[in-house]
Amino acid sequence: MDSSLKFSQHCNKLCAKACLRARQILRCFRCKCPVVLTKAFVIFVRPLLEYCSQNDRIYGLPDNCIKTFTRVQRSFTKRLPGLKSLSYTERLLRLNLESLESRRVKADLVLLFKAIHGFVDIDYSAMFDIQYDRATRVTTFVFVSVILMLMLANSIFVIV
Repeated sequence: MDSSLKFSQHCNKLCAKACLRARQILRCFRCKCPVVLTKAFVIFVRPLLEYCSQNDRIYGLPDNCIKTFTRVQRSFTKRLPGLKSLSYTERLLRLNLESLESRRVKADLVLLFKAIHGFVDIDYSAMFDIQYDRATRVTTFVFVSVILMLMLANSIFVIV
């Protein structure tokens, strides 16, 4: 975080560190098997990109930082032998990886579950309003984002 309380400098340093580790994996491993290199990436690089991802959502990490994080995984998978000509989603399928965005969503859902059931000490009522009056197929919980409701209340919609 810099003096203006923005995360961009931190994101740039973190991505530079992750890119360096990814390049070292590609350069230093004798085995060029994509499965082995992917395992090394998951162990040594991805934790840097996913650390405290829930805080990123809460404090509003800029989109360019999230794109930079994703770019690290995109470039790594593109440099693997035999995968250069494939699209990013095809590379992820072939390597049995998930996108960083889908992993962030899962981490957010796990944190929400822990907050609701008291496994962590977070006041989720500031972020969500749980409505019990609607019945769904599986559960009676319906989550409404308080932040989204405030944004909609402050917005002006013009229909032309």
